[in-house]
Amino acid sequence: MAELTPVKPLPLPRDTTRQSRGLLYGALSQRVNRIAGLFIVLFVVVHVAGLAVVYSGVLKPVLRQMPWLAHVSEDTWFHVIYFFLFPAVVFHTLYSLKLLVMDFGVRVSYRWSFWTIVGLAVAAGLWGAFG
Repeated sequence: MAELTPVKPLPLPRDTTRQSRGLLYGALSQRVNRIAGLFIVLFVVVHVAGLAVVYSGVLKPVLRQMPWLAHVSEDTWFHVIYFFLFPAVVFHTLYSLKLLVMDFGVRVSYRWSFWTIVGLAVAAGLWGAFG
């Protein structure tokens, strides 16, 4: 009678193509896209609330309590927000357009598209802050 020997299980996941080593551009792009979207939504909510306080008659008592709110957009430090807002909008828009193009069957390299979109987003941030 032959004796059965246990078979050594293969480690999962098998990484025969070495794809999981190094930077995963698809996962990184997705995370950056979500963070950019959250930043855009946060900015819009704060912006709309601020404009409502300044221009709405119902909220004038809030403006009397915080008179600095009417002139906050004229402060130089306020423009630092554009350094983050412009790249967020550019990255979120271009990444979404890339996804639409890929939905139509066009093959786009993750690495090339990620660094191209990041470069354009950084350029937009520099233009927004200093331009």
